[in-house]
Amino acid sequence: MTTTVQVNDVDSMEFVLPGVQLGFTRADATPGTTTFHSVMHPGVSVHEINIGFSMYGSGQIDDSSLVVVMPVKAGTESTKWEGESAFVGMIQVYGPGASHTALDTAGWGLLVQCVEMEAVAEVAEVLGVDIGDWERRRSRLAVSKRLTQWAISGFNELDSGADGSALARSIVEAIATPSAREGSYRRVSSAAIVGRVEEYLDSTGAWFPAITELCAVARVSERRLRSAFIDQYDLPPARALRVRALRGVHRHLANAAPDSTTVTEVATAHGFRHLGDFARYFRVVFGSPPSETLQSTPASGLSLP
Repeated sequence: MTTTVQVNDVDSMEFVLPGVQLGFTRADATPGTTTFHSVMHPGVSVHEINIGFSMYGSGQIDDSSLVVVMPVKAGTESTKWEGESAFVGMIQVYGPGASHTALDTAGWGLLVQCVEMEAVAEVAEVLGVDIGDWERRRSRLAVSKRLTQWAISGFNELDSGADGSALARSIVEAIATPSAREGSYRRVSSAAIVGRVEEYLDSTGAWFPAITELCAVARVSERRLRSAFIDQYDLPPARALRVRALRGVHRHLANAAPDSTTVTEVATAHGFRHLGDFARYFRVVFGSPPSETLQSTPASGLSLP
């Protein structure tokens, strides 16, 4: 669900987001319009706030949510959070029961991301990382290009209809303890790393997920993921995923009825978007065009082993 609210010419207001209650009091007579653009999904929501007039703000996080706040656009005057000067890219994370105070000046743009702790815990369990005890805790995360990117892209993805799972995973990765992110996983074997990836692919039905997504699943760096796939298959991850998808297409075509199946629909269902490239890859791997595999289906219609 997407909503947009515009507010102007008021002395004070309260705004309730999933997981946090915000209160604002006008700080001066500066005219302007403050807008809230919200994108909400079960368990996760993102809110873009554009400050049109200077205001004192406060926030109270409920007992079941984690909230991430980041300035993404600076105004002409400084703004302060918890008495400290805020800056674009600064990321503040507030655990269940925590509170927030601010002086937000006109022209600033903020992103507020709210995630239910239950969803955070589920993602952390899947990734096998420790997020620590966030109850009534406030923490500033180290500024990095990656954190800035996931904060902004998370809003754009939700605004485009994503379900929020990628955003929740990014937040968990960002707040995970250093030992959880690094830990003993450096010593995990290549077979175990590839096994985690393949188990994830089989359980989700994904064919070409982003490499960064697979790194999160395997809990290793992109460099280690690449070396693991080369150790196992003598192929880098992207090429290994392509061969896996091609074999999936081949199995499907070899067991399909030619009069009710097309190569295009099978290739598309297996994640291929450029059919010319797909046909070329298929011929290289199997020595014949995909149409020939489909037409060679036994007349009896029995499935091949």
